[in-house]
Amino acid sequence: MEHANNGGGGKQMKQRINILCIVLALLALPLFAIAQSQSDNSRTLILLAGEHYKKGEYAESVKMLKDAVPLLSDPLEIITGYNIYLLASIRCDAKQAETGLEQYANSVRNKLLPNIYKRQTEYERQLYWRMTALSIHQYAMSIALCSKSDNTKKLAYKLAQVAKNLEIEADQYARTVLAEENAENAMLIKLYDEQKDSLYLSKSDTIANSIVMKAELNKMLINERIPIGEVYDKVSDYDQVRASLPADATMVEYCIYRTVSGEDRYGAFIFDSNSEAPIALDVCSASDVDKLTLKDKNGINELYNSDLLYNTLCANISPHIKHSKLVICPVGRLEHFNFSGFMTKGMRMMEKYQLTRAVNGHRYAMAQNRTENKLESAILYGGIAYTDEQAKQAKAASKHFNFNDEERSVRGSLQYLQYSSYEVAAIRNLIKQNKIPCKLFCGKEATTGTFKSIGNQSPSVVHIATHGFCTKDTENSESKPFNAPDVYEEAKLLYSGLYFANSQTQQQSHDYLPTKNEGILTSYEISHMNLSDTQLVVLSACDTADGFTDNIEGIYGLQYAFRRSGAGAMLLNLWKVSDAISYLFMQEFYRSLFDCHDADKAYADAIEKVMKQDSNPYAWAGFVLIHN
Repeated sequence: MEHANNGGGGKQMKQRINILCIVLALLALPLFAIAQSQSDNSRTLILLAGEHYKKGEYAESVKMLKDAVPLLSDPLEIITGYNIYLLASIRCDAKQAETGLEQYANSVRNKLLPNIYKRQTEYERQLYWRMTALSIHQYAMSIALCSKSDNTKKLAYKLAQVAKNLEIEADQYARTVLAEENAENAMLIKLYDEQKDSLYLSKSDTIANSIVMKAELNKMLINERIPIGEVYDKVSDYDQVRASLPADATMVEYCIYRTVSGEDRYGAFIFDSNSEAPIALDVCSASDVDKLTLKDKNGINELYNSDLLYNTLCANISPHIKHSKLVICPVGRLEHFNFSGFMTKGMRMMEKYQLTRAVNGHRYAMAQNRTENKLESAILYGGIAYTDEQAKQAKAASKHFNFNDEERSVRGSLQYLQYSSYEVAAIRNLIKQNKIPCKLFCGKEATTGTFKSIGNQSPSVVHIATHGFCTKDTENSESKPFNAPDVYEEAKLLYSGLYFANSQTQQQSHDYLPTKNEGILTSYEISHMNLSDTQLVVLSACDTADGFTDNIEGIYGLQYAFRRSGAGAMLLNLWKVSDAISYLFMQEFYRSLFDCHDADKAYADAIEKVMKQDSNPYAWAGFVLIHN
């Protein structure tokens, strides 16, 4: 496919957006004219405090800023001023750092967020929020580690939840509450989505400029209607997450932070239902984790059969785990690991604990507080024909035919997946035995159109047995199948997705574009769906848990897309998986699920079943169940 921007689309688009932001800012200039002189004074003060910090005069920086930072109102000044203030406080005065964290929380909630949601373009809003989320995530953990105050540790935990969840919560508020309030709101959101689709389809800079302008103006109208303070308040605080835990469970939630010396490290909040405040612990350096991230079969088998993962990520946490149940909330590169499979002294963690994996504390609390209705409907995809020739194989598929080891396919190429037809047939039979209505799409009928037409009444269970894709090469213009400017975070969702019927034609022509194809479903498209009635999403495909690693919001890929759509628990894969093994795992998972009505137990039973056939971690540790 020919690319309009000749490989420089991202940079050119950033330039266009920057110009657009200046134009839109000029429209609002009178709003800030009165405060200009005060703003100049604030910037001078921040610059002087920064100079003192560079010279190691931390107490002087704190003295200059402690009374000034609560008065700041400009987003960039708030972020910059508090960065210097908190860094200096951590170095010289832990008590002042506790006070500073509380001041920063108030400024973010009452000044920064209303400003960026009501006065900034969408591009500016994303930039400001990204900087804010990184800073509050960093200082929350840094200050919690050096604080002896329970209230400070509880506030730090709340801020970590805000950093991880506010963006999705605000988006879901717009797409549900605002859209249902009146037709105008619903139309604005619909127009914005269509304009973004057109932007990614556009091959002309002139057309793209026009689209961006319209999209930015529509999003500004949407953003200003979001009561962002209320959304902030609805993100779960420490006491709400603690109250959602069973009496016999401990939660371990990881965070990544940067030390005052500039080293990236992982820390963790640990608590149970009786803890007055979370324990904050330093865990390991980010560089240690980077060395453990593997994808090859032999490397994974060796890693999971050693104690290295446990010793690096869990050893100093284990003394604080008091119960048999353990809720793990990983972040960043830790999301690429299956904690259940960690080995310690000849025993797997899943043998020591009854493990639950959650996106984060807020999402766990929301899931626990959600009224789980009984499963009412299901939609299944499998035995998909990616070409016309494969349609014949799909038609002739028989669940009584068995392949030998040499004939087994891997979910990741675009081979016809024979076992996927057995898989969905077996699941359909189990679902029907439980008298649950079920739709099954196979062969050429398994189109993206049937999935995208689910509508607002989404089924209780979504099961898709297919091939998945995930590419992280956003710079190489030769592999870039669309105009995906990196100025918008959600553009990353265009680089992962699922293959449906007819997809080989689109794959060969690099035609992955939203609204244009009928064979490839991107994470971007899924993220705009409403799957809030779906309790379980099963993606029986390769690399469905993979994507762009984000140290705050999670992995930008299929799991983020389904989170944003409002879906519940997700069963995904960390790496490539054998077609036959996937069939065995899924059959056991659903059998156990309908027997015990407990997804975590069903997951453990399915892992055990696969381990009996193939004990190598590569065969079973790739399956992860994530509660959202």
